[in-house]
Amino acid sequence: MVAVQASAEAVERYRQLLTAEWTKTLPGDVLSLLWATVRGHLSDDGEPLRLLLNPNDQEAFPADYFRSVVARIAAASQVFRLANLPGLSTDYTPLRKLSSVAWQGNRLATYLTLPAHTPLTGDTAFFADLQALAFQAALHFVLPTLREKKPAEHALLLHAALLFALSYSVYEPSHYAYLMSQIHGYLGDEEQRFRSLDASFRFTAPQDHSYLTRAQELWSDLLDRGRYHEAETVPAFPVREMLAIPAR
Repeated sequence: MVAVQASAEAVERYRQLLTAEWTKTLPGDVLSLLWATVRGHLSDDGEPLRLLLNPNDQEAFPADYFRSVVARIAAASQVFRLANLPGLSTDYTPLRKLSSVAWQGNRLATYLTLPAHTPLTGDTAFFADLQALAFQAALHFVLPTLREKKPAEHALLLHAALLFALSYSVYEPSHYAYLMSQIHGYLGDEEQRFRSLDASFRFTAPQDHSYLTRAQELWSDLLDRGRYHEAETVPAFPVREMLAIPAR
C-alpha cells in the first residue's frame, strides 16, 4: 500500500513545473516529485516497489517484482488495437545495467500504472495530477529518445501511457480523448488524432476551465487543414470575421 502525501512544498513544485517552459530535465524533475509524495509512505512489505520507484537508486533492481509489473501492463493493454502501436512482450526483463533514459522509462511506466500494482490512499487526486505531468514528460522527452535504440523499454512506456489515458475514460471522457489525441499524434495517425481532439472538445462543458484551450486547439487544427467552414462551427471563435471568409 502507498499513502500519498501532498505537502505544500510538493504542490508548489508541481505548479512551477506545470507553468515553466518544459525542457529535457522534466522527466527527472517529475520522477523526483512523484518520489517525494510516496517515499516513507510505503507499507512494510513494499520494499521491492520502493527500490523500483526510487529515482536515486540505479543499482538495486527488483527483477522478479518488475516482471510482475510488466505482466500486468501487457495483459491490460491487450484491449488496444492502435495503428503503429508496437507489441509488448509479457516476458520482458531489462538488463541490470540500463542507460539513465531507460531507467526513466521503466520508472515512469511503473508510476503511470501504480494503482494497478498497489492500493493508493491519501492525496490520490494530487497524485493523478502528477501522473498527468509524467505522461507529458514521457510523450515529449522519454519516448522519442527510446524509440530507436531501446524498443522494449519504448513499448513498455507507451503501453503504460495508454493505460493511464484509459483510466480517465469513464469519469472524465474529455480528458481521456485529449490524452488519446496526443498518443495518436505520437504514433503518426493524424486522422485519429483529429477525431480524438474533436471528441475532447465536444465532451468539454463550456464552464470547464479547459474549454477555451481545447476550442482553440481544435480551431487551429481545422484552419491548418484548410477546413475553414468547419472551423466556423467551433463556438467562441468568430472565424469568419477573423479570417474574412466570404459568406456562401
